[in-house]
This record gives sequence, C-alpha cells and structure tokens, in this order.
Amino acid sequence: MPAALPCVLRAAVEEGHSAASGSTAFLGKAVNSLILFGGLAFLLAKTVRALLDARSAGIARSIREAADSRSDAERRLGDVRARLDGIDRELAGIRQDGGNETERAVRRVRETAEAEAERLKRLTRLEIELGVRGSLREIRAYAADLAIRSAEARIREALTEDRHARLIDRSIEQLGRLRDEEPSAH
Repeated sequence: MPAALPCVLRAAVEEGHSAASGSTAFLGKAVNSLILFGGLAFLLAKTVRALLDARSAGIARSIREAADSRSDAERRLGDVRARLDGIDRELAGIRQDGGNETERAVRRVRETAEAEAERLKRLTRLEIELGVRGSLREIRAYAADLAIRSAEARIREALTEDRHARLIDRSIEQLGRLRDEEPSAH
C-alpha cells in the first residue's frame, strides 16, 4: 500500500486539484524519498553489516597482533637489558679466554702451515720425479729413433745391388735346404 501512495498522489496532482497541489507534491516527494531510502537501507543493511563486521574483525586482529608484537618487543628488551647487566663479567671472561684462544689459534695456524708446506714439498718432489721419468722416456725414444735411422742409413749405404742379390740367393738356398730336411724328419 505505501508503494501505491505516490501513484495516487501523482494522479491527484495531474487532475488539477490545485488547492492542495503544493503540499501534496511536497508530501509525495517526501514519501517517495522515504520509500527510496528505506528500501536502500533494507537492501544494503546486510551488506553494510557484513562489511562492518569484517572491518571490526580486521581491527581486532590488528590489535591482537600489535599486543603480541609489543609483548615480544618487551621480552626482547628484557633480554637485552639482562645481557647488558652481565656484560662486564662476560668481557672479563672473554679477555682471559681470548689470550688463551689466541695462543691456540696461532699454534693451529703454525701447525697447519707446516703440514701444508710439507705436503707441497712432497707434491713438488713427485712432480719433479714424474717430469724426469717422462724426459728420460722421451730421450730413450729419441735415441732409439736416431739409432734406427743411423742403422738404416748404414745398411742402405753398405747394401749394394750385388750384395742384395747375393743375400737373396743365400736365403733361397737356406730355405731349400730346410725344405729338403723336413720330409726326412717326419
């Protein structure tokens, strides 16, 4: 029925009821506005309430986190203050232990350096030995190659065609004798 009221008021205004037309028009506009804003409020009430509830939860969560952070910061501040209170005793102990530790560290470094120097000496000796062995192999191979070349040159020089033919003939004769001796051996 309230939704029909604006229509009735408009019809009355259009028919020419001029005496009440000013107040009726105002009353119609007021009722329309009231219906419009009431309907919007009804429709948006759940959405606005959900948004406000979510925002409230977010604010509550932020407050809890801030409280947790504050308590954590206060705890850490207490830890720092406790450490600062005992720093003099700690420094005295460090100074005393530092001297002993320095001596041990110097001794460890010296021992490590000596061991490393010895290891490097062994590696150097091994490397030199391997180098000498390799060089000797190369020299032996070179000497053998020179001996073969020299012998080949001497043989070529000493072996004439006549000597070559005689060597071949002698070899053939020896092979023939060997062949003749084989059947009698069986």
